[in-house]
Amino acid sequence: AGMMPDPYRLRTRLNDDSPSQPYRAADRRRDFRDVFEATPAGRRVLAQILDRCRVCDRSFVTGDSLETARREGMRDTGLWLLEILADDVADRPGTAEADPAPSGDRDGRI
Repeated sequence: AGMMPDPYRLRTRLNDDSPSQPYRAADRRRDFRDVFEATPAGRRVLAQILDRCRVCDRSFVTGDSLETARREGMRDTGLWLLEILADDVADRPGTAEADPAPSGDRDGRI
């Protein structure tokens, strides 16, 4: 493996490619889909990122709050990517409490 690029120089170079107009959520969603969903290579890269972010794993580490926080931060990044790529972002409740109750009783019991 080679040397990791300087994140500050990379950020400056990437900002040079940023649009001059405001970057809206719809623009971000379109760009992320173009990168991650348009090609098999993009889908493979997304799968590797989501694996690295441990999106499907538990964050909690018994007796190690720092590792739990680190894992939760990684997981949050993966969930952020999934949220941007989701079809129904506008229709999804913001919290679990806002989620409609499953079919059954109105109080949430099935």
